[in-house]
Amino acid sequence: MSIIIDLGGNSTSTHIIGLMVHLIANMDDGLCPHSTSPKTDIWQLDRHSVDSIILGKLECSKYVNDYDLPAYLSNHVIPANVHKLVINRQTDTHSKQHLLSLLAAGVYGQMVMRSGERWSSSVNCQQFSRNFVVDALGLEWPTNLDIAEDVLPVSIDIGIPLM
Repeated sequence: MSIIIDLGGNSTSTHIIGLMVHLIANMDDGLCPHSTSPKTDIWQLDRHSVDSIILGKLECSKYVNDYDLPAYLSNHVIPANVHKLVINRQTDTHSKQHLLSLLAAGVYGQMVMRSGERWSSSVNCQQFSRNFVVDALGLEWPTNLDIAEDVLPVSIDIGIPLM
């Protein structure tokens, strides 16, 4: 699961274009479970190749006028008016990307402090996406979109015959 933020209104009827913010498992780290890291990239996707849900506009973030950022995101690195800077048309795209990357790093840092950096039911792309949308962007998470750790655990018994 990833979040794509169309910073410049560049998406079309056939393509979603924007900054992809997501959490990845470091598959080549030799660890089990794998370590994780946040990633932000400019991305373009064919609209018909993915399921997408529009979550809102940054202009509608609760942080634009009414609320302060969560305490764990309020620091000397992230400006208090980060959302106003990101939605401002005068702010260049590179600066917007940098500010959103700082928010992503802050969300990831909080997850690691609580649960460690290894991929788990608490540290995964779905949890990261929801935390980023709710805490960093100040938007609502859809109530009909369940994510890992929201549903009852399922035990899977797999037997592998050894020959």
